[in-house]
Amino acid sequence: MSVSTNSITSQMKWSVRRVFQLHIVVTLFLLVLSGVLASIVGGVVLLVTLVGLVAFAIGYSLRIPLDIPIELIPPELVVALVGIASLGLFVFLVRGERDAPDHAIGSIGGEYVTEAEYPQLYSLVRKVCKQASTPVPKLYVVPTETPLSLVTGYSAGSARLALSEGLVSMLDERELEAVVAHEISHVRNHDMAVMTAAALPVGATDRVLALMSGTTPGVEHGQASRADRADMLVAIGLVAILPVWLLAHLLTASLSRTREYAADRGAVALTGNPASLASALGKIKDGLSERPATDLRQSEIAAAAILESEAESFGVRRHLPASLSKYLHTHPDTTRRLDQLRALEQRQETRVADGE
Repeated sequence: MSVSTNSITSQMKWSVRRVFQLHIVVTLFLLVLSGVLASIVGGVVLLVTLVGLVAFAIGYSLRIPLDIPIELIPPELVVALVGIASLGLFVFLVRGERDAPDHAIGSIGGEYVTEAEYPQLYSLVRKVCKQASTPVPKLYVVPTETPLSLVTGYSAGSARLALSEGLVSMLDERELEAVVAHEISHVRNHDMAVMTAAALPVGATDRVLALMSGTTPGVEHGQASRADRADMLVAIGLVAILPVWLLAHLLTASLSRTREYAADRGAVALTGNPASLASALGKIKDGLSERPATDLRQSEIAAAAILESEAESFGVRRHLPASLSKYLHTHPDTTRRLDQLRALEQRQETRVADGE
């Protein structure tokens, strides 16, 4: 029995798509699991701390001798209290992520701009969004010469696109269109919501580490650190379940790198111009090496940017050996991305030469 080429091709595509979907499911499952387990451990720490403080206060006020036995709390009550504390901690952490998109924009100093202020930029963004059949995102301009671009938000309707003045002035119109198309592809592919959810426990740990290391990047833009007591407790919990968390972190980084390749292909599909995106990535890489972007040294911001700053490791990666740190990069190696784009360009040229 013969099988048609189209049938084999469709089966291969189905397989690749299913593998990718499985990757997302496993990653999110492990991240949710690590978040829940970390919340449970954090809840235990919180409960023990509170009980200890209350017991100390009561003992001190009543002058209870330490050698007098005190009746233990029933195990059922302990389990219930731990459950309540853990659930409360997890809910508090998740609710705290609601302002993550605004904080990401604020941390790099993004300023909302109107169409009257940037008519040509809005026209370009509208053109790309029309091609992608997505809503036009809110547009922010970052007053810095460092070439930056990122998109953030939980849905296409709430997307925010940030472009730096340095990026806009550095790129020509076709290159800028390619960069915008890359970011809009993230919106079109629903990458933002997935990666925001995936970065939740990772971001909590990185915020605590950044706060412990000194002044956080967003301070110069009036953005205080988002690290709070819930983050501290979750960070403690993640340390306690390190193997699960590390596996989840590795899968998250791998997923992010995969989505960057997909966004590059999406940009080429929208513009039909892989050469312009390759040229733009090369310029951005050179610009970042000349003007390191400290604002990108936050996991939730770096993961959303078109290129990851290579000047310095940050967050958890900062405390790991280089042999392991490389697996936690949220973006593929720029050289590999350029090679992929050149391969796409060669295919286009071949099709044109063949008259397709």
